[in-house]
Amino acid sequence: MPELSPDLLTTILFYTLIWIGFGVQHSLLASSWIKRVSSLPPPTYRKFYNLIATITLVPILYYSYPQIIPLFKSLVLYQSLETPITRLATALLLLALALLLLILAFSELGSEGVKGFLGLQEEPRTLSFKGPYKYCRHPIYTATFLAIMGALLLSPTDSAFISSVLVSLYLIIGSTLEERRLQAEFPQYKEYVKSVGKFFPWKPSHLKALKKPPPLPPAD
Repeated sequence: MPELSPDLLTTILFYTLIWIGFGVQHSLLASSWIKRVSSLPPPTYRKFYNLIATITLVPILYYSYPQIIPLFKSLVLYQSLETPITRLATALLLLALALLLLILAFSELGSEGVKGFLGLQEEPRTLSFKGPYKYCRHPIYTATFLAIMGALLLSPTDSAFISSVLVSLYLIIGSTLEERRLQAEFPQYKEYVKSVGKFFPWKPSHLKALKKPPPLPPAD
């Protein structure tokens, strides 16, 4: 087994600490007791939560995937690229799929859900089992996994690999904790978990549903 260089160990430690720090503060701010202590109205607190998440996440992503911004600058300025075209095309496809899945997931939440997410009104306490939620329980997390894979292809560095692993672990842990809360709050969620895959439609019933032919159009 090859030895880890001091520089690589330092990189691993640095990015582990900053991603753990982000995960801890993100989870704490999402906790119900912090919301109660803040005494802010829910929409105001959601705006605050989104602002803190953006301010802390953007610089972490910038330094975790350092080759992405220069790569897109080269594309815009029609400069020569060092990234192989097949890897670039695969990465852009993954990012496009991630964006499409995000749009579908948020559109299924409806205007009320989107406004609640943005902090424009109180978040509705409802569940959706339609659209992408029909095939996986966390399509937004699935989109994040796709985006991570695309970003890693665009910036295949030590920091990007370490960050991708840590973010993936956080999504797995975070979704598990979120599902415990949802099962306690919504009794029907337990049945939903039994029949729908967490991140991908691997459950037999939904694999079968994906293979069903689309319904015929009504006769004239």
